[in-house]
Amino acid sequence: MVKALLAGGKHNITAIQRHDSSNNAIDGCTVAKIDYSDPSTVVSALRDNNNIDILVVTMNARAPKEVDQLLYRAAADAGVPWVVVSKIFLTSSFRILWVSVY
Repeated sequence: MVKALLAGGKHNITAIQRHDSSNNAIDGCTVAKIDYSDPSTVVSALRDNNNIDILVVTMNARAPKEVDQLLYRAAADAGVPWVVVSKIFLTSSFRILWVSVY
């Protein structure tokens, strides 16, 4: 999804990444490092990166609910008007994709 959005040339993408992560973001993305134990870093990442219009949350379904709630609250505090949540629940026999727009 990110590569397709960047290829269109109409979107700026900011990837929010844990401060201790060594993963590389996709070329063309701005990276904002955050610390989930300090919610102000999440609000700052969302507020300080060029008027973010939508937060797309793509986390493992096993991530703690507290992390989701922190992201939703941070988006509200930063004035982000839209949050899209995409979670994939895996079982041994099939995959269910759940997507909600808030």
